[in-house]
Amino acid sequence: MKNIILISIICLLLVFPAFGQTTQNLYIGDGVSRLFLQSAVAPSFAKFDAKYLNSDWALGNLQTIDAKMLTNVAFMYNVTKDKFEMRADVNPKIVERIIYDGKVFIYSTYTLEGYERAGYFEQLSEGTTVLLLKYSVNTVSGKKGAFGYDAYQNIDKDFYIKIDDRPAVYVKKKKSDIINVLSDHKEQVQKFIKHNKLNLSKKKDIIELLQYYSYISSDT
Repeated sequence: MKNIILISIICLLLVFPAFGQTTQNLYIGDGVSRLFLQSAVAPSFAKFDAKYLNSDWALGNLQTIDAKMLTNVAFMYNVTKDKFEMRADVNPKIVERIIYDGKVFIYSTYTLEGYERAGYFEQLSEGTTVLLLKYSVNTVSGKKGAFGYDAYQNIDKDFYIKIDDRPAVYVKKKKSDIINVLSDHKEQVQKFIKHNKLNLSKKKDIIELLQYYSYISSDT
């Protein structure tokens, strides 16, 4: 009888492989046998996307319980979860920092190809001279033909150095590029790099150098 029960269980596991794994106790005769069984996963027809009252975002206002008013905010009403979702564009003029997904972002001016622009950067270090990371979208054109491919987009990452309130400057992770940005203390910077055996292709070594530069700059 015990063998028949065990064989039945094994057959069930083979017939229904799409079950989620869990631990259960099976009582066989007077003893207890602990086996890994599969708990049923809801069939695909029972999985539904969230249902919204409207198909797109709609502008509205939100009044809080302390009578404050948030205006010109986009809302969607998620009927499935009975909750409102909101979206608002951030005004960069009021941004000191944005803490997002474990990262810190600032809004800063920067120079690129001879033009001054402004945008968001991930801040990678602290001090009066900081290392920043700029994210940008690069579109790769598709190819035509039988073995061609569709266009797609990548997110590029570029390093910038920002000194005080000046526009951030693009740098490659090269010793010559970085020293050029810090040229007003060139001799001290070069000695520090040599003495500490810094490899300026590494982010942590660039940060160490910029922290030193912040320190010596504060004394002048």
